[in-house]
Amino acid sequence: MDRIRRYAQLLLEKYPNLFTHDYEENKKAIDKVAIVSSKQLRNELAGYITRYIRESQDKKGIIEEVEAKEAG
Repeated sequence: MDRIRRYAQLLLEKYPNLFTHDYEENKKAIDKVAIVSSKQLRNELAGYITRYIRESQDKKGIIEEVEAKEAG
């Protein structure tokens, strides 16, 4: 899993606006920007990136809710 995490982080750093919360779109995006040796590796990368983005969006939403409650 360390390899997947490392490669996914590299892709997210290099192409931050290319990936979304949609798994299928992320698979296509990986095909455009990287040469991946196997279908399984591509799918694992897309899955990790998808989960990472969804969790990031969830955390942002929770933080915004807390800040809104504190503000007023």
